[in-house]
Amino acid sequence: DLPWTASPISQWALDRRNRVNASIQGRMKKAEKSMRQASESMRLAGESIRLALSPLEVLNNPQLMVFTLIVFFFQMSNSCVLPLVMQSIALDDPQSGILLSGLCIVIGQSFMTFFAKICGDYSPIWGRKRLFLLGLFSLPVRCVLLSLMASAEEVIVSNVGRDVLKILMIATQLLDAVGAGIFGTLYILVTNDISGGTGRFSLMLGMTTSAMCAGGTISSYIGQVLAQDFGYEVAFSALGLISFIPAFMYLFLMPETLPDYAKPKVKKRRKLTEILLNIHKRNDFFSLRSSPTGIKRTGSQMTNGTEAHMASQPILQMC
Repeated sequence: DLPWTASPISQWALDRRNRVNASIQGRMKKAEKSMRQASESMRLAGESIRLALSPLEVLNNPQLMVFTLIVFFFQMSNSCVLPLVMQSIALDDPQSGILLSGLCIVIGQSFMTFFAKICGDYSPIWGRKRLFLLGLFSLPVRCVLLSLMASAEEVIVSNVGRDVLKILMIATQLLDAVGAGIFGTLYILVTNDISGGTGRFSLMLGMTTSAMCAGGTISSYIGQVLAQDFGYEVAFSALGLISFIPAFMYLFLMPETLPDYAKPKVKKRRKLTEILLNIHKRNDFFSLRSSPTGIKRTGSQMTNGTEAHMASQPILQMC
């Protein structure tokens, strides 16, 4: 019932108190929700650890089995491509072929580190699946290009054309850097995602690594037999067809394995309009406190603080 309760200062203070109370209640609700999610995650992790007491129970994970087959088929189609490229380059001139073979390795390894760095930085943002599919589908493209170049090598007669063809075959090592760089980085991360909460990461990594070594061994035998009996064009084509198997298996059978805790936290930013409103409300408050007549209205006259607030409305509407 006091006269000052109807002043703009008291009204602003009441609004300010209500906003603070609402903000505190909202933060308390968010904290309770986060605590419930954390307790649920701990409960699920404890259950998964109890379920994986035996290493044999790890074999019941269908994602692990599918991913192991993907690793096996990728290495089966990829390991022998580089030796076949080095052999096809060294057919005409063995002396220069040794130098060009070393250049193939240097180019592939140099750019491989760059793509491995990209995977480490952007896999939490873009997800594992997009980057992994990029690496898997780069191998069929590479095999198709090498098959076309191997068929064109039989038609080209001039030395200049053969030299250009060799340069193009060496340039396909950039695709090898894409595939091998992404695969070499992400297969460890995906294995870690699959083994989350089981306590069997070393066992799963050993399985996928063994599948990779077995695929590389079989690839060397298949590639060399096909190149010796049917030529390099058929060998590259066959390896390219095999490379579609892991790519489509990962596309249709593997989900996104990126866990929630690995995703980057998006910081909420206050809107510009809200910031400007708070600034003008503070200006009104201090202008009313400094002016003893600022809380009075006579007729149609307005106070200085109210005039400043009304003058700032078009600016806030534009924001």
